[in-house]
Amino acid sequence: ELFRNAPTPKAKARAVEQYFSRWTYRFGIQVPRDRDAVEWFLSERPGAHCEFFATAGTMLLRAGGVPARYVTGYVAAERNPTHGYWLARH
Repeated sequence: ELFRNAPTPKAKARAVEQYFSRWTYRFGIQVPRDRDAVEWFLSERPGAHCEFFATAGTMLLRAGGVPARYVTGYVAAERNPTHGYWLARH
């Protein structure tokens, strides 16, 4: 149903983005021990942090036939002014 009007990978990505746009972002959620975290997140819709949205979004896109991967990392966008090494902030 999510991809009913989304024939292209780009349209499917936008559908996922729109789907999550009404959800709440927050830290500190507790996933029940007997539940799969992604399944629980998608079915119960608790407020959650970015890893839940990114993982669930990736899984939804893959289910819709879009090659997708969730990758994390750091961005080194500034240099230490004294020593010149790159700073990577979390």
